[in-house]
Amino acid sequence: MESPFATRRRPHDAPVLIKHDECGAYMNYINNTDVIRYGTYVHVRKGSIRANATKSASVVYTHATQFSSKKFSTVATFSRRHRTSKKAAGAGGDTGARASRVDAAPGIGMFSKRAAARRRRAAEPDVSVAVARAERRLEKHSSTRSSSSTRGTRSLGDAVAYAAIALGVCLLLFSRRIPVHGPEDFAPMRRAGRLAARALAHVEPHVVPGVDTGTLDDVVRAFLASRGARAATLGYRGYNHSSCISPNEVVCHGVPSASVVLNAGDIVNVDVAVVTSEGWHGDVSRTLFVGGRAAANVAARRLVDTTRDALRLGLEACRPGARIGDVLEPIARRLRAEGYGVVDRYAAHGVGRRFHQPPTIRHGAGAVRNRGWRLRPGHFFTIEPMATENGSVETATLSDGWTVVTADRASRSAQFEHTVGVGERACEIFTRDDAR
Repeated sequence: MESPFATRRRPHDAPVLIKHDECGAYMNYINNTDVIRYGTYVHVRKGSIRANATKSASVVYTHATQFSSKKFSTVATFSRRHRTSKKAAGAGGDTGARASRVDAAPGIGMFSKRAAARRRRAAEPDVSVAVARAERRLEKHSSTRSSSSTRGTRSLGDAVAYAAIALGVCLLLFSRRIPVHGPEDFAPMRRAGRLAARALAHVEPHVVPGVDTGTLDDVVRAFLASRGARAATLGYRGYNHSSCISPNEVVCHGVPSASVVLNAGDIVNVDVAVVTSEGWHGDVSRTLFVGGRAAANVAARRLVDTTRDALRLGLEACRPGARIGDVLEPIARRLRAEGYGVVDRYAAHGVGRRFHQPPTIRHGAGAVRNRGWRLRPGHFFTIEPMATENGSVETATLSDGWTVVTADRASRSAQFEHTVGVGERACEIFTRDDAR
């Protein structure tokens, strides 16, 4: 048996039991003075044994042997001032004093059996508080470990996310970087540009009243095939034609069709982009009069002539060291002076081994002198202003997903395009047709 003076670590608010036998009794718990005895146990209600700050209690010998001859149906009060001395307890104690203390306390027999049962239940150890406290500690410990693990996982996830973002930004910046071509790239670009210009010149005589745009597209396809090349538009993002043919109110990307028939007096833009067997691209377009210039009315001639002249002004401003705004500003100024709108939604673009590559060139928003990127030798790009009547730049896309028309479906549009390269001293027009 362990010493009655040993220390046990238990929650200080747990119930207290005093085991009693014929030889004596010992109590193991805290701060109790009211002792209820029944069966072979004594329950201490309120403590006479002080618990320390660590919630541990001393097991103290309690002289309960003085009741060994009594029935355990008596309630006695043990307090500091009524305790018998150790010596008196060892000798059996004073019988009179003991009797007075016992007689002063009410007996359990005064209560009903139901009250006695409640007292017995109350005397049983209740470890729920201690268990709850332990569970809270375990939960706190587990949550701390979980949060540490989560923080570690989150830190790893965040690092991966940041790395992905950084990589994406780098790729974005790289993708927007304007390619600079070497001197050896000019020759293949001249061949691609010249082929595109000749394909356009080849189709021009076929632009006559009564012809449908599907037939004109077949002419372009056959011409390029005979030169061992193909149209850059063929198969581009699902586009299944070798040219874009845009009559009258069609601003750009007109889809060739047998149902679209040209009439005398119409204006039509034919846009041809080629890719040579060497893998280089040339892009050119021109707005033509159906049935000849004489068949068009004054407004149509004025629109076409002004747009052509605006492109010329832009090409004249193109030189190494200039900014792109210096090229676009005279174009926009010329068109706006005549009351035409400058379409900004559909832009010019870089070109080379790729059909579309940086930079993106918006003829309206970018038309500010001394603004934009600086032209350097080796830059290849297109200049392709689109002008609309009535000054409106609002457009709509038809159900085919390609054909772009003026918003009012009545205002006509004209476009001219060339592919240029910035040289050491001047800009070179790759799509100029020297045979013309």
